[in-house]
Amino acid sequence: MRKGRMTRLLALLLCGSLLLPGTVFASPGDGAEPLHTESVPEKEESGEEKREAAEKASPSELREETASGAAAAAGSASSVPSKAASPSELPGSASPSELPKGRAWSFSAFGLNAEAEGKNIGYSRSGSGALTEAGSSVTVWNLNNKGKLVPASTDGLSFYYTEIPAGQNFTLTATAVPEAWTFTNGQEGFGLMAADRVGTNGDGSAFWNNSYMATVTKLDYYYDVEKHEPTDDRLQKHIMMKLGIGSQEKIGVSRENLPKLLGNDSKTIASAFQTSILPLETSCGEKKEGTYNLIGREKGKASGTVEHPLEEVRLSIQKNNTGYFVSYIDAEGETHTNKYYEPEALSVLDADTVYVGFFAARSFKVNFSDIELQLLSPEEDEPKEEKPTVEVTPDYRVLSAVTANSPDYTLSFMANADGALQAELPEGGTKTVSVQADAPVRIPAKLAAGENVFRLSFTPDGDFHPKGKENYVLSDYGTKEFSHTVELKRLGEGDRIYVSRDGSPAGSGESASPVDIYTAFRFVQPGQRILLHSGTYLLDRTVVADRGIDGTEEAPILLEPAEKGGRAIFDFQEKCPGMIFAGNYWEVRDIDVRRSANGQKGIQISGSHNVFEGIRTYENGNTGIQVSRYLLSDGKELWPSYDLILNCTSYANADSGHEDADGFAAKLTCGEGIVFDGCIAFNNADDGWDLFAKVETGAIGKVRIRNSLAFRNGYGLDGTEQGNGNGFKMGGSSISGRHELYNSAAYLNKAKGIDSNSCPDIAAYCSSSYENGGSNIAFYTNDAKRTAFRAAGLLSFRTESNTPETLREKELAGKKSQAKTAKEENLYRRSNFFWQDGSSANYDPERQERHLTADRNWFVSLEATLPEAARPAQIDALLRREDGRVDLGDFLRLSASAEEKLASELPEGETTGAKLDGQYDAVENLQELYDLVNGETEPEKPDKPEKEPEKPEKPKAPEDPKKPEKPEKNPERPRQEGKSSGSRSIERSSHTVLPAIFGGAFHKTAAAGKAENGTAVAWSPEMGPAQYAASATVLRTTPAQEKLPEAVRGSWQKQENGWRFLDSTGKPLTSGWQVLEWNGIKAWYSLDEAGYLRTGWYREEKGDWYYFSPLQDGSLGRMLTGRQYIEGKWYVFSDSGSLEG
Repeated sequence: MRKGRMTRLLALLLCGSLLLPGTVFASPGDGAEPLHTESVPEKEESGEEKREAAEKASPSELREETASGAAAAAGSASSVPSKAASPSELPGSASPSELPKGRAWSFSAFGLNAEAEGKNIGYSRSGSGALTEAGSSVTVWNLNNKGKLVPASTDGLSFYYTEIPAGQNFTLTATAVPEAWTFTNGQEGFGLMAADRVGTNGDGSAFWNNSYMATVTKLDYYYDVEKHEPTDDRLQKHIMMKLGIGSQEKIGVSRENLPKLLGNDSKTIASAFQTSILPLETSCGEKKEGTYNLIGREKGKASGTVEHPLEEVRLSIQKNNTGYFVSYIDAEGETHTNKYYEPEALSVLDADTVYVGFFAARSFKVNFSDIELQLLSPEEDEPKEEKPTVEVTPDYRVLSAVTANSPDYTLSFMANADGALQAELPEGGTKTVSVQADAPVRIPAKLAAGENVFRLSFTPDGDFHPKGKENYVLSDYGTKEFSHTVELKRLGEGDRIYVSRDGSPAGSGESASPVDIYTAFRFVQPGQRILLHSGTYLLDRTVVADRGIDGTEEAPILLEPAEKGGRAIFDFQEKCPGMIFAGNYWEVRDIDVRRSANGQKGIQISGSHNVFEGIRTYENGNTGIQVSRYLLSDGKELWPSYDLILNCTSYANADSGHEDADGFAAKLTCGEGIVFDGCIAFNNADDGWDLFAKVETGAIGKVRIRNSLAFRNGYGLDGTEQGNGNGFKMGGSSISGRHELYNSAAYLNKAKGIDSNSCPDIAAYCSSSYENGGSNIAFYTNDAKRTAFRAAGLLSFRTESNTPETLREKELAGKKSQAKTAKEENLYRRSNFFWQDGSSANYDPERQERHLTADRNWFVSLEATLPEAARPAQIDALLRREDGRVDLGDFLRLSASAEEKLASELPEGETTGAKLDGQYDAVENLQELYDLVNGETEPEKPDKPEKEPEKPEKPKAPEDPKKPEKPEKNPERPRQEGKSSGSRSIERSSHTVLPAIFGGAFHKTAAAGKAENGTAVAWSPEMGPAQYAASATVLRTTPAQEKLPEAVRGSWQKQENGWRFLDSTGKPLTSGWQVLEWNGIKAWYSLDEAGYLRTGWYREEKGDWYYFSPLQDGSLGRMLTGRQYIEGKWYVFSDSGSLEG
């Protein structure tokens, strides 16, 4: 407190001068509770009384936010008034109303996972006087995961607050004492908050505002041991706090961009929204590098808890003429403050009011006492401080690996400043490239056997300011010189590298001289097989297949047992993450991965075009197998894509908080073409599958789960309750994913069986859901304005509980009649049997009623086959055939009488429920994956684009546009030995055809006989099932593998106006057709007259149309050939890329 301020404010407080005329608070009907006026304490209403009062309110007093209402309230940017509106004018905000004299305190629980008051969410007051009087306090709680703190986007929390005029300066200080709490995944916390917008009480949708927090939550920092202070230098000691004390800033939300933020526009989030969290307490910096917990009373005794944890924390938020000062006052009375120099930061969404108070999230019940609230006019306060100069430590680093498996190597470099990189290449010559801050640059090079040295120097631009802020400068603008050494060598005999538990880095890799697993991963070359001797490998370092350690489509890298029927068990002894695969074209079979460190994954798949077959992951500290990006700097073009996880089993994975550990996950940062087939997830602490997406990184690629099981998730092997416990959790954050579940079963999970988890457009076909703790089937969204769910052949059944399905669809305003039709066609079909009103029945669209009811006699057996708690690995013997396919036996199998009833009830060719008898069709290799992903529906007759692509102005044609030559016939693709390639005999028992309403999607089947790789069978939406048999069409679904000319050597660079390609001299290529390489794939590209990469439709001067991929999935700018699905229509392109028809 500055000198004299406390005395003046205390005098004001005692005289009652702080009771400001015109103070407002939220009315009952507006969602936020009117709780207290401090001049006249009143009896608190019970929860029931409050509900009754709300029910009696007139319609004009009630505010029910609908999707259409939110859209209308948000309006367009052009209609936004110049003056910031009150919160009631913004979608999802609490509305103020007039209040008699006195300071009002209000309550609202809002944001992610929030719900209305109850046992999990609420507040209580103690003391008969004002909250700032001695003996008064408030307890705020948010329990059982009903909120979350997400520093990178939006929060869900319970908030007890008062309103302060924006023109007033203030200081709020309080002592927070948490009750016993449970660490989950670091999204819990409590503290003080000042914000410019408060959400509607009970609204669990994403809520955007600007705010400052004095917060107790998960955070991390780097610590300079010589200066004894935190630093931004990432080479210093890294400290992770499970719970620490910090200050958080979230700014950048405006009236203009709020509609886009509410629509989950990831580009707006990335460009406009700014967030940071800094430590206020750094005592653990004096300890060794590691993970710690500072807060006491944690129920689970979280690992890393300090010797004398804090049981109370005193925090403060102050607004003054300089900005917002956020502080922690330690036990000795010393104040630790982080200063934010933006005094108007919380006057954006509401120019008149700042909302200040106490919050709790996820698993906390916290008492706030010794509360001081002091107000001061700006004229009485001390003058504004000038922004200090902030020095940022230069951070220049090479991202690429220090080993290579090919002479062709790409040096990847990134800096936190604009500047110029000069690289002396090992093959001779020097290359200079320009660098933009935080954007990787790539330089191709040629390596020789042995050690190859790159000599690098980077010079930052002298006028560069970090974060674009004038008061931010580099601590050193001098040139930095360093070297990067890459080793290239070959191991093993021929195509084999032998690995054993006692192998040596000095081994040759031959059978008589095996190497260790780390060495094999560093040097394995395309086409080689890493052969693992059986046994348990006790490891204490992560096994990494680094980026660049790639196979090829023709010569993948194989990792498999050396002995037939053997298995290598990689045991990480709870010391580190397990295995990371950042390379492309790996095939990994028949290994076990177990006991990764708490919070760390068993296997992380971060490369593309990989196959993982017959893997078991168990007892890991986080998800068993997860598909997500390798580095935080990886853009979407580097997200893992086209990976197949086949016949894998994942169980008993659990983090200490029971919040994150799933059986399988493809979430946050994965691209197109991820397929799980024949996988089993059981007894994982969190969910069986998790396909979560978050707003800050945007939508992930479509994920397909087929022929798979999820059961008893959310329970330990011993039956104890653990985490959420959904079977198939197929989305997140109300972001479109279009994920698909097919021929799968979810049963006996703690929570929901098939769960959209707010994804507005999942599809589920021919699947069963039985006796789950929550809804067997849940299709719903939170924030999306409309849904596009699709379902056919779903069978939901129960024998003990009576929880109904969750089927909530939304439509845009003015579209209700169309939406009703879509609802009937997409969900309420004859082949779907939903559990509602105590029974499982289908819906007859013609009768407009539930029609046929399923009962126990429909099933051969309802006794699930479960493994013994002490022998969970026996599940593969119980539920798999010899070839790895899933076989449930009689469990959930339809009886003959049920089949007969369905045959007479359903349209020809349709069925219901999963058929997991080991005889289904599986995706067994990458070619079949490509066929599935690219050829799910029969193309309509291709036609020209309905209208010419919207300008981009038509660029002038190059003087001599060089059209790609028509490629020669695609050569025969070399086949690899093993399960995943070559011809094979397959038996099919029946065709599985989905209704035409779903675009004619068809999961390919065939008659008994030979099926070659590279074929896919589909049917037209116009065909009926009878016509299908005689009219099946074989699609060519992947572009021809052209014999392309030599690619121009160089590197891609993202600039302000788009992507450019720099040749080996650093000179940008000019316009025209070019054969270039991106992400390891050589293809035709086209550059406009300025040399920027073309995407989307392009019409040549002669009139031919071409299409270049706009997707940020590694294919950006690539010329497409063959049949392609573009913007809702099918088109056919010739082998030379021109549009046919």
